[in-house]
Amino acid sequence: MKWYLKVVRDNYANFKGRATRQEYWMFVLFNSIFSYSLLFIGTSTDLEIISSIYSFAVLLPSLGVAVRRLHDTGKSGWYYVGFIVIIMIALIAGVVAVMRENGFEMNPENPYELFMQSGMFPYLAVVAITGLLFLFVMVQPSQEGSNQFGPNPNNPDQDELETQLYE
Repeated sequence: MKWYLKVVRDNYANFKGRATRQEYWMFVLFNSIFSYSLLFIGTSTDLEIISSIYSFAVLLPSLGVAVRRLHDTGKSGWYYVGFIVIIMIALIAGVVAVMRENGFEMNPENPYELFMQSGMFPYLAVVAITGLLFLFVMVQPSQEGSNQFGPNPNNPDQDELETQLYE
């Protein structure tokens, strides 16, 4: 829980520096627990807006911790934008392709039927592969020592020691 609070309270919109694997994944865990709990409570009490408000409130901390996690692996935060853009383009292209197949008509009774049609599968495969690549990047260990984004949060004293040794 302390990692969740560290992200939400201490680094609300912080896109600078580095975040350890533990900080990122503990935030993801608790954020998922809170999101699904609020979604369940909201749907059972007809207050679905609670989940939406929470999601909007943690949008910046979620983006910030993901960018800082990428920084910890030595990658720019723009990688995150790249992953999101690839996924959005694949989803939009897939929906347009399936709708073109159907003469731009969609069954209003069951809109999810659109995603189950065979023309959508290649686009969903792109989404899945991009998601797996993102997962692979996020589970990588921290880059040893300092990098252009700051000192190693796992062992900041080592960075000071290296600086003193090479002075």
